[in-house]
Amino acid sequence: MGFLAGPVPGEVPDGALPSPCCTAPGHACLAIFHGDPKGFYAGLVLIALGSGGIKPCVSALVADQFTAENKHLVNKVFAIFYWSINLGSFFASLVIPKTLRLFGRRWRSASRGS
Repeated sequence: MGFLAGPVPGEVPDGALPSPCCTAPGHACLAIFHGDPKGFYAGLVLIALGSGGIKPCVSALVADQFTAENKHLVNKVFAIFYWSINLGSFFASLVIPKTLRLFGRRWRSASRGS
């Protein structure tokens, strides 16, 4: 979850927006306001708010979710975590260039939002 959604993943406090409420519009701003610096920076701000700002070490954030009671699940979670990163990058390397070629730079930028 992003900065606006609170510190606990999966738990959205009252009045907070879940991460896609900021990241998807941020990517849409990058696509719609192509060539406009104000739209570009607005898109970057929305993406930063939705993703929780800059996270220096995502692995440490994953590891912080475990206590002594569920420590035995760490290896399984990290295996899933790294597989999902690798699968995502693999499919992105196939889909994004085709999207660029077929629809142009605007749609390539918009396709990353969710």
